[in-house]
Amino acid sequence: FTTSSHMSLFKLSRFATFRFQFNTPNLSKSLTHKSSLNSNITSNLLHFSPKIDINRSYNPIRFNSKSYTKMSADKVTDDYESLRSLSIKELKNILIERGVNHSDCLEKSELLNRVIETKDQKKKVSRKERMIGGVLEWAEKIAGLECAGLEMPNTEGNYQLVVIVCHGFGANKEDLIPIAREMLTNNKFPFKVQFIFPDAPNSLGGESRAWWNINVQEMMMKGMTGKFEEIFESDFEGGVQKSRAKINALITEMKQRTNLPTSKFVLAGFSQGAMLMTDVALNLEETPGGLVVFSGILVNKKELAAKAEGRKGMKVLQCHGTQDPVLPFMGGTFLRDWFKNTVQADSEFVSFQGGHSIDSQGISMFKR
Repeated sequence: FTTSSHMSLFKLSRFATFRFQFNTPNLSKSLTHKSSLNSNITSNLLHFSPKIDINRSYNPIRFNSKSYTKMSADKVTDDYESLRSLSIKELKNILIERGVNHSDCLEKSELLNRVIETKDQKKKVSRKERMIGGVLEWAEKIAGLECAGLEMPNTEGNYQLVVIVCHGFGANKEDLIPIAREMLTNNKFPFKVQFIFPDAPNSLGGESRAWWNINVQEMMMKGMTGKFEEIFESDFEGGVQKSRAKINALITEMKQRTNLPTSKFVLAGFSQGAMLMTDVALNLEETPGGLVVFSGILVNKKELAAKAEGRKGMKVLQCHGTQDPVLPFMGGTFLRDWFKNTVQADSEFVSFQGGHSIDSQGISMFKR
């Protein structure tokens, strides 16, 4: 995404409107985003598009799970009298959540007995699906994280690649979905691929989320005054490690589901999400298939330096805007040199004339 407007960072109103333009033929649509900023103005600026509306025709995935029973299926009591207080519909929904067939239960007493008989059965995974423009989009809680996913429907064979993409500070899992949708729609992958977009675990209010808390104004001031080393060394009071553990759990779960090795997982992120995915890639037991860093910098440097030797030859794509006011270009070039000299990664660096954003050239290279 590239911005078509130039605003002074400190002149933003409480409700700021950003406009974006895709510069590729397939994405020549203007994107408008309104972001509610808090009192310090800059708290939501480590992302650029937490909510995307393509000409008002794109409806972000919003699945609100309704509670159909007085007690969840995995916490239901086997006390007969307590179960009797539930309605037939409630009993049926307990069995539905467990994935248990109840079509042969004609009486309430039969439903009651089936609920008690299956009390140790695991709750069925709840996954919501829908088709948009020929792409299957789904929402599901995986390894404790609310996730959105995209893939082509009815693709033959097993998954051969999983791409996990983490959003930036103040955004959410819906932020970067249009990139994957465009890639799936306009690129004929010769294999079955799945994109996954997890929600960060920490809420900033409303739909905005974060992988760890950041004092954005303080971080930007350090960047402008050349105190990058303080940022590079920080683990944000253990926040990096906590979110790393959650992404590791997500990867482990998806490896079990797809039966794919770590080498078939591509990790990507924008801004704070890029910082996190860099940390995750260096800390995995095995080298991932690739790392994509959009407008990110290095954090948790001391811990990662000890892991660098084991990632020699790791494929890395890094993109950073020369006019980035949030995470300055100098921070990006430091990470570039760190990948090259410390990690000795097979890395490619793309600079573009733009701010804190994702450029069309970066998207094109991501597709490759």
